[in-house]
Amino acid sequence: MEEHPKKLMEQVQDAIRVKHYLYKTEKSYVGWIRRYIFSYHHL
Repeated sequence: MEEHPKKLMEQVQDAIRVKHYLYKTEKSYVGWIRRYIFSYHHL
């Protein structure tokens, strides 16, 4: 089976999990990144 390249947010979540951050922290970071991307994508 062919593996697809990981999407940006999957890579972010993997990096956070490697550092053993809390789930709540992971969700906060992902939320910040999403808001940043969407706010600058619409300019």
